[in-house]
Amino acid sequence: MCPYRRFFQWIKGCFHPGTFPEAGDTRSFMFTTLARMLQLAGYDESSSHRHLAFFRAEVMPYLRRQRIGPCLGRTTRWHSFMTDDHEPIEFSFKWADQNTLPTVRYSIEPVSLKSGTTKDPANLRTAAAFVQRMKTYFPGADWTWYNILSAGMLCEEQYLKPGLVSSSQIFFAFDLLSSSETLKACLIPSMRAQSEGATNLDVVLQSLSQLSLDEAISSALGSFTRYLGSIPVNDRPEVELVGFDCIEPINSRLKIYVRSHRTSFQDVINALTLGGQLRDADFDRGLAALEELWNAVLGLSSPANWDQQLPAVSHRTAGILYYYEFKPFLKSIKTKLYIPVRHYVKNDHAAAFGLSEYLQSRPQSLQGVDYADAVQILCSRRPLWLRSGFQTYITCSVVEGQLQIASYFNPQASS
Repeated sequence: MCPYRRFFQWIKGCFHPGTFPEAGDTRSFMFTTLARMLQLAGYDESSSHRHLAFFRAEVMPYLRRQRIGPCLGRTTRWHSFMTDDHEPIEFSFKWADQNTLPTVRYSIEPVSLKSGTTKDPANLRTAAAFVQRMKTYFPGADWTWYNILSAGMLCEEQYLKPGLVSSSQIFFAFDLLSSSETLKACLIPSMRAQSEGATNLDVVLQSLSQLSLDEAISSALGSFTRYLGSIPVNDRPEVELVGFDCIEPINSRLKIYVRSHRTSFQDVINALTLGGQLRDADFDRGLAALEELWNAVLGLSSPANWDQQLPAVSHRTAGILYYYEFKPFLKSIKTKLYIPVRHYVKNDHAAAFGLSEYLQSRPQSLQGVDYADAVQILCSRRPLWLRSGFQTYITCSVVEGQLQIASYFNPQASS
């Protein structure tokens, strides 16, 4: 019997009769995608069962496709900012610390049949219900930062205005460890900013001022904001969201994501080093690998022209996304590059082949297949060469001269 068929027969046997997701339910495809990813990443049956049971019981009820009424002038289902086609989930593989096999992760925006209707116009009530579920499942989680930052960054329904860029305000993310899950939250300040006539950065900084941050992290945040302020207004990156771990603040990370429409490799180096402030021997050791990855996944010639901008793309999520990580009692800033391959590659095969070639010369891999073959297994409804969109981002950060890499997927873009 085919190993995949055996695997899914075992998965279906983990649930009571009649409770496995129906084939016509789009959530069943999300469930199947997660099951395949766990197998490709080498998770054993016990871990796979745990994570799939959690996904089915706690997450799938908050991934319902829905149609919404006339609220905010919309007539279609809730438009999540999670993916470009508004699906509320994104999966990823992450290779870290030179481990051979990756960690499986996913991010969601909790949605329900009420999201966007008069019963929940801002989708905050659905998010609040999901938080209550997470408080039960993760009794050791700490919600201090969530409570403070959500009060300062979210736009309550009574302040909603028509025509906002994105109605999404809250995402949650999960890393699937061998015997547990980690919980993270992300808040999107754009609706609050637009309702107040402020910038996203203004809202974020005002909210962060309500946290009890130590001198070291405050100093690091100061360096970050001064760097943004030094960039001409027309080229200045825009803050997209703020993330953090749902653990006690003393151990949590604060993560700020910004998007820049400057897309040359030299722009990437400037952003990752805060204009050179963070450039050190470790970064320089990883620079060659960073350039190799950049050229490989984007299909650029090597050596590339560092000053050449990528082709212009007119889309809300075009440009390069960056992540800046701050930790209590540390003045250092960790940075990460998010390459939006869905916008800048010819098709998914080009991006998958490029990353596969890069990974084959390094210890990172998948269970029994190379990366390109794994992506085709996951993108099961169409050939990779047909178009781009299934792979959303390929990310990397330089850590001790080595690259930590992740690849993100939009499961519904496989059709």
